[in-house]
Amino acid sequence: MAQEANKYFHGTKLNFDSFEYSYMDTNRFNTGLDAYGPGFYFASEVQTAEGFAYPEGWIWELNSPSGNFITESTPIRQFSEDIYKSIIKSSSNVFTFYQDMGNDVDPGGDYDYDSPLTDEQYENIGGDSVIDYIYEEIISRSNSAIDFLHNIWSELYKDNSGDWVRNVNKSGIDGYVVNLQGEKYLVLYNSSIANSSIRKKYTYKEPSR
Repeated sequence: MAQEANKYFHGTKLNFDSFEYSYMDTNRFNTGLDAYGPGFYFASEVQTAEGFAYPEGWIWELNSPSGNFITESTPIRQFSEDIYKSIIKSSSNVFTFYQDMGNDVDPGGDYDYDSPLTDEQYENIGGDSVIDYIYEEIISRSNSAIDFLHNIWSELYKDNSGDWVRNVNKSGIDGYVVNLQGEKYLVLYNSSIANSSIRKKYTYKEPSR
């Protein structure tokens, strides 16, 4: 599905050759757009990207992107429960969240809080009923597909940016478009789409008088 904007731009002072998920494993986003969660951010206005590259850096230009994108009006039910539940189940914080909701369960074994549950541990705490419980808890306070995804990220992936982007992309969602102050922002989970953009050197020039 093509987006309304024909071009999107990513600005940065960093000199890199490609968009990599590994960057998100070691960096937190401090761009002022954290509210939309981790992803590869592109803006529909080149001036916005230039602000991130100022005074000297790089502009990545993405022409006519297409993919499985969602918008602020996309209803939750456009995607199956299985897609959302696969994202939930892949989080390393499933047990912690379930426990914090007042469920006294023991996964057994040497549980590693930084890793997803093993199949045995998953069954020990209730199996698919746990994912169903978390799904219903989060969907009850979500109004759209973007809102639901944001709530899953906020509750289960806030400290695992790289895992979040990888797992949403694996689910088949390439990214989403949001509107902010009259401008469109494309938040990509699919690095292949991000890497189809063209990189250009940017140097600020004083406007002529």
